[in-house]
Amino acid sequence: MRNLKKFISRTAILFILFVLSLFISLLKKGLNDLKKEKEDENLSNLLLKEDKDIKKTIDLMKKYPKNQKIHKNGCFGLFQISKTNEKLLNEVLKDEGIEIIINSMNNFPNNPKIQEKSISILTKISKDLKIQNKIRELKGIETIINIMNYLPNYQEIQKNGLRALANIAYENEENQNKITELQGIETIINAMNKFPENEEIQEFGLRALANIAYKNEGNRNKITELKGIELIINPMNKFPENEEIQEFGLRSLANIANYKNQNKIRELKGIETIINAMNKFPKNEVIQEKGCGALWNIAIFDKQNQNKIRELQGIETIINAMNKFPKNEEIQKNGCRFLAMMAYDNTENQNKIRELQGIETIINAMNKFPENEEIQKNGCWSLLNIACNTENQNKITELKGIETIFNAMNKFPENEEIQKNGLGALWSIALNEENLNKMKELNRIELIQKAMDKFPNNRDIQNWGSELLTKLQ
Repeated sequence: MRNLKKFISRTAILFILFVLSLFISLLKKGLNDLKKEKEDENLSNLLLKEDKDIKKTIDLMKKYPKNQKIHKNGCFGLFQISKTNEKLLNEVLKDEGIEIIINSMNNFPNNPKIQEKSISILTKISKDLKIQNKIRELKGIETIINIMNYLPNYQEIQKNGLRALANIAYENEENQNKITELQGIETIINAMNKFPENEEIQEFGLRALANIAYKNEGNRNKITELKGIELIINPMNKFPENEEIQEFGLRSLANIANYKNQNKIRELKGIETIINAMNKFPKNEVIQEKGCGALWNIAIFDKQNQNKIRELQGIETIINAMNKFPKNEEIQKNGCRFLAMMAYDNTENQNKIRELQGIETIINAMNKFPENEEIQKNGCWSLLNIACNTENQNKITELKGIETIFNAMNKFPENEEIQKNGLGALWSIALNEENLNKMKELNRIELIQKAMDKFPNNRDIQNWGSELLTKLQ
C-alpha cells in the first residue's frame, strides 16, 4: 500500500512537472509569437515607409488577419503603390490579394483609414471585367455598400465608394443588378444628398448612376422612383463649369430618359440643363453624344417636349453637334432620329431644319456611314418627315438626296423601315416635276419593285411604291 502511495505521489509530481513544462513551453511560444508579430508589425511599417516588396505586404496581411496595425500599414502601402504602378498592383492582387483587402474592410469596420484606402484600392483595380466579377463573387459589393452605410459622415469613404461602385457596374449587367438588389442605389443617392457641395461626390455619384442605368430598364425605373432625376439635374445646375459633372449628368440622363419619365425631366427644367451643357462644352465629344441621346429620348412622340426643345434652340444645338463631330456615329445616329422626330408633322420644325442646313447635315451623315444601318434608317426617316413642302423637296434633290436614299435602299434590302421611309421620301420629292425627272434619269425602278416584292403586306410600301412606278414608267 505504501509503495502504491509513493507511486501515485511520484506520478502526480511528474504530471505536474509535465503540465508546468508544457505551460512554460506554450508561454514561450506565445511570447515568441507576440515578439514575431511585433517584429512583423515593425516590418510592415518599414515596408510602408520604403514603398517596396508588395508581395511581402500581402503575405503579412494574410498571416495576421486580426492585426489592425499590419492591415492599416498594408492598406496604406498598397494605396501608395496604386498611385504609381497600377500594373504591379493588379498583378499582386489578382490571386488572393482582393480577398485580403475585402477581409480587411470586414474585420476593421470602425477604422476609417483602412476603409478609405481599401475602397480606393478596389477602385483602382476594378476597371478590369474579371476583377469586377471577382469582387462580386467575394461579396465585395456588399462590403462597400455596408461600409458606406456604416460610416456615412466620412466624405472620402463616400467618394471612393461611389467611384468603386461606378467601376464595378460599368457595362456589367450582373453587377448592376447586384448593386440594386443590395439597395446600393439608395446608398448612392444618400451620399449625394448628404454632401451636395462636394463636387467629387456629385461627379462620382453621377458616374455610378449612369453605369447602373446603362441598358437596364429595371434600374432606370428604380432611379426614377427614388427621385434620382432631380439628383442628376441639381448638381448639373449647381456646378455648370464642372465638365465632368456635365458629362456624367448627361450620361445618366441619356441612360435613364424614356417615355415614362420624359415629362418629369421637362418639369424639372432638365431640357434647359441638357442644352446648356451642350452649348457650354461644344468641343467635348462625349457631352455632345450623350446630349443628343438624351434629347432624342425626351422628344419621342411628345409635342410639348418638342416645342420646348425648339424654343430653347435645341435644334441648332443638335445640328451643331453633328457638324462638329461628323465622324462620331452615335452623334450622327441620334442626331438623325432626333431631327426625324422633331420634323414629324411639324411644319415649323421642318422649315427650321432646312434653314439651319440640317438637310445637308443628314445627307452628309448618310453618305459618311453607308454601312451603318441605323444611320441609314434614321436618315431616310428624317428626309421623309422633312420632305413635306416644295422648298424642302427641292433642297433634298439639289443635295443629291435622291441618290442617297436609293443607295440606302440598295444597301439594306431586308430592312423594312429603310424601304418604307425611303419610298415615302421619294414619293414626296416626286410631287415636283423637276424632281421626278431627276428620278427618271437615275433609273432605279428595280429598287422600288424589289421593295414591293419583299414586303407585300406593308401598306405604305405598296401604296408609295405603286404610285412611284406609275409616275416613273
